[in-house]
Amino acid sequence: MPKISHTEARELFNYDPATGNLIWKKKVAKKITPGDIAGHADPINGYVLIGLHYRLYRAHQLVWFWHHGVWPKQLDHKNRNKRDNRIENLREATPAQNIANSSRISKASGVKGVIFQDGKPCAVINVDGRKIWLGTFDTIAEAAEAYRKGAEKFYGEFAHSSGAPHALTSTTVYLPARRRRTDNNHKGPPHSEPPKTSTVNTSGVGGVSKNGTGWRVVIKGTHYGSFRTFEEACLIRNAVWEELMQTKK
Repeated sequence: MPKISHTEARELFNYDPATGNLIWKKKVAKKITPGDIAGHADPINGYVLIGLHYRLYRAHQLVWFWHHGVWPKQLDHKNRNKRDNRIENLREATPAQNIANSSRISKASGVKGVIFQDGKPCAVINVDGRKIWLGTFDTIAEAAEAYRKGAEKFYGEFAHSSGAPHALTSTTVYLPARRRRTDNNHKGPPHSEPPKTSTVNTSGVGGVSKNGTGWRVVIKGTHYGSFRTFEEACLIRNAVWEELMQTKK
């Protein structure tokens, strides 16, 4: 079934500039009433989909076509909200630019563009299918800042970095668990929670315990830092535990 023409798109839909929604002008199906917002959010990918003539359209592409009369190859949502289809929030992009503006983060570091090698945080960025090494650092915060600068250099207006977690100050050094483990004979279950430490006033979350006015992370006898808030400690605890799980796969 061919895609609808620009004339048909204008005949079928009104466009709401305040929300970016397309509004049905005609009754094209039993469950559609003129004035209804067209489409529904896909629970898997988050995009708004509009069914018409036995075909599914992504609403942001249809909005672009409604305005410009041409179908885009690929569009990027500037604010990364897939449901915000206001025309000013849409721009044509390459696949690489689209990824550059995504909110994807590293599971190990919790920060976009930051991985670990030999126990040190490293900043890397993908440009045109090539992985570019931006440096090795003492802290995740420094590596995150290097990625931010690299993204601005290579991607310009499409650059988006998650930034460094508040807990990771210039004095916080995090080494991945696989580099700090000394007990190579540990036989614990591969997917269980880390054991709670024997420290008093524990939080109820394995590996996180009260430390004076703050919180500390201790897993399998290794200390991973002290933090001001429970949330900051949990961030590092989860990153460490992710590393532990990776070493057992």
